[in-house]
Amino acid sequence: MGALVPSAENWFRELSTARRLVMEAGAIAMRFYQRDDLHISSKSGDEPVTAADHAVDEYLREGFSRAYPGYAVLTEESEDHPDRAGAERVWMIDPIDGTKEFVARNGEFCVMAGLTANGKPVLGVILHPVTGTLYYGGEGLGAHVQNGNTIRDLRASRRAALKEAVLALSRSHPSEVMRYAQEHWGCAEGIISGSAGLKAMLLALGRADVYAVPHGVKLWDLAAPHAILMAAGGKASDFRGEEIPYGVSDVLARHGVLFSNGLLHDVVLRELAKLPPRQPS
Repeated sequence: MGALVPSAENWFRELSTARRLVMEAGAIAMRFYQRDDLHISSKSGDEPVTAADHAVDEYLREGFSRAYPGYAVLTEESEDHPDRAGAERVWMIDPIDGTKEFVARNGEFCVMAGLTANGKPVLGVILHPVTGTLYYGGEGLGAHVQNGNTIRDLRASRRAALKEAVLALSRSHPSEVMRYAQEHWGCAEGIISGSAGLKAMLLALGRADVYAVPHGVKLWDLAAPHAILMAAGGKASDFRGEEIPYGVSDVLARHGVLFSNGLLHDVVLRELAKLPPRQPS
């Protein structure tokens, strides 16, 4: 079978499906969020997982599989299929991105679904269920944010000086790289948020300019925000400046992840190259 040729028409149809499913999944997440007992347990890495993670995961996995039976599906809480890495199109889903924030009930979590085609992120949908804010976009579709009936375009900032950059900082997973950036790059300020998807959307909104994670990031954390940020004029790579590999069997991004507003990407890569070497996770 030959390589699939991307088209804005295809992405629009798939984006419509993803928006619907993610919104429905967000309603499921909120029903769990409003309960007294979140049924919290632990998984590998001592990370929390809740009944909501499993319920939303199942809903989205089944929903995307029914809507697009010829596509592979990768989700955080389900077993990865051995054929997924070689699939031409893959839905990559994080049912509750920011489970620690969900458990803490601080509202900083989201539901994410991204589509990759031939190993490239082509569209993404991110819902912040607490506010109902929906971020979406992708190749040939632009990038947008919707609150109720109000829709506006997303556009990364035009800040080009590192000392003026605003950093997106993690609330629950502090990064030694971002601490170093605050101390040595002379950046103006930082914005703290929980979910990886919401931090990336700070860049798409133009509120922040740099989000760098040296380790521990999985493909389902990346596909949706990557596609939206690119459509908003931003840029993404690993710490070496190479493309993030989506069409591989390993779900862990082992060489770090850098999201930026685009204009600052090269200068940040040069700064990252000055850091002491570390062993890949």
